[in-house]
Amino acid sequence: MYEEQYRRPLRLERFQLRMPNVNVVMAAQIKEPITLEQLEAITPKLIKRHAFLSAHVVYDNQNNAYFEPMKNPEIPVQELEEDWENVVKTELRHQFDVETGPLIRLTHINKPQPVIIVNSHHIICDGLSVQYLIHDISKLLENPKLELEKLPVPPVIDDELVPVKIGNILTRFMINRLNKKWRTRNHHFTSKDYDKLHKEYWKTATTGITHWTMPEKLLKHLLTETRKHGVTITHLLTAALLEAQLIEMGVHPDYGNKVTISVNLRPRLKKPIGESYGYYASAVTIQHQYDHKQDIWNNASKIKRLMDRKLNDKELFASQQTSEIDPTLLDAIGLGMFGLLQEDTVDNMIQKITRERMSTAIITNLGAQQAPTNLNKVYGPILHAVSEKYVGITTINNNLTLTISYNEADIQTETIQKIIKTIKTKLEPKHQ
Repeated sequence: MYEEQYRRPLRLERFQLRMPNVNVVMAAQIKEPITLEQLEAITPKLIKRHAFLSAHVVYDNQNNAYFEPMKNPEIPVQELEEDWENVVKTELRHQFDVETGPLIRLTHINKPQPVIIVNSHHIICDGLSVQYLIHDISKLLENPKLELEKLPVPPVIDDELVPVKIGNILTRFMINRLNKKWRTRNHHFTSKDYDKLHKEYWKTATTGITHWTMPEKLLKHLLTETRKHGVTITHLLTAALLEAQLIEMGVHPDYGNKVTISVNLRPRLKKPIGESYGYYASAVTIQHQYDHKQDIWNNASKIKRLMDRKLNDKELFASQQTSEIDPTLLDAIGLGMFGLLQEDTVDNMIQKITRERMSTAIITNLGAQQAPTNLNKVYGPILHAVSEKYVGITTINNNLTLTISYNEADIQTETIQKIIKTIKTKLEPKHQ
């Protein structure tokens, strides 16, 4: 059990608190079958290491939300014999009870292949957090007697952690003015509102999942070439995706060639937080029309330049100022985004968010990591994102796996399969 008591406020996490599509799911393929009892036996050590695995949400009388530890925390573990992709689709629809907790659950599958699925609410994690947790699970399955280091409660991203001053007097004045106007409306939302939101959203929303594991020889070649051209695998795969989309779909009528790339904030914080299980991610959105007159490396270099212009602390931490908005207004935006609330203040903010953030794809590359030998590959992160496609990239022990989750109402599975096939073709050495 995690014995430390804490009361940690939600800040930017509040925006994700009640949305219906906020589950972050990853699937870890392991080499040897395990039993349900083996997985259940290690969960107390996971809870002891990561504070938020035992967290639930409480409110004060001003409707501010806080993480607090549950009194008797447990991580639910279920065992199924089903294809892991179908299980993930079900997990994406799962509604966590944020006030009761826990905000995580595990699924164990042995047939047709051994897989462990982690499903976690986005308010307590980012994709990298889940990957860290999967590594912890793998270590403990290899050696159940292993004692893992207990990590501190994940800190709030505030002035003590942010490397730059966020916002200015004018911005704060505008937010205060907005809050005063909103509070006169006296809106208050209950669990019934959010239950209705979740039910209505998942009446029609369906998720498709397609994945590809890159041959190790090709990955080795591409890593050599990326170093030669001064770009990263993220730049290269973004270029390949944009080229494949242009070939298979043309220019998107709503989003054009806009793509959003996730950014890990951990290395930018003033104090190290290590492998804390929390929400420490930001993103940049760029627009790049793939130029067929140039090769993929020149396009990747252009993407790098576009990203570099936005990879500054002021831009990456700008969203933290969202936490200064009245919490009930943040809740209202969530309801409004999915059509369950119509209000002029909310509508104006949704239009601004949509204009700035909507893109044809979100790309999250969790980077290359060495993992315990019993871990074969990891799929994800997998989300039912508001963007048309969510592209998760993991590289575990030289296995790079690209997983695309997508809204089946927006794009057909056949089109996604064609996109992946084109990406594979364009990355082959003879086509570069």
